[in-house]
Amino acid sequence: MSVAFTYRGLFLAFSQLLTLPKPTSAAIASALSVLSLRPAAGLLWRAGDLLLYGRRAKPYEMLRALADSLSRTMPSDEVPAAVCETVVKRLGLPTATLTTHTRTRDQVLAHAGEDRRDTATVDLELLDRSERVGVLSVQLRPGCGHCCHCMCREPAAAGAGSTAASG
Repeated sequence: MSVAFTYRGLFLAFSQLLTLPKPTSAAIASALSVLSLRPAAGLLWRAGDLLLYGRRAKPYEMLRALADSLSRTMPSDEVPAAVCETVVKRLGLPTATLTTHTRTRDQVLAHAGEDRRDTATVDLELLDRSERVGVLSVQLRPGCGHCCHCMCREPAAAGAGSTAASG
């Protein structure tokens, strides 16, 4: 509705005040009306993303934040904690656990967030030259269910030692 009023006001201003021909006034008023909508559309789009998805709307920003934190000089024993903290904070997930796999056992290197029993867990295998070197386990947000196509495990099965299928 406000677009129509904007267009009409601009059209009247150009056609009557500046005494431009009606087709010229209509073209200029249309162009200015469209140009005025562009910033508003972007603002509305960002507001909608923020409302629906929060800060996790752009996963590449999470990867950029992770790269930034890893590019700073930090001791190697702090890297797993930085990875888990970044995943939890930037993606808005309840927890992240980074586990390394050796020939003799699996060892938890870092854990971030607060465990929840009512959410599914996804295990993301970390591979080096097709060899499993670790797992990044993340809990999905409540209500997510089985949205990761056979990569989830039920919360009840989490304590039973079941692992997720590789993708």
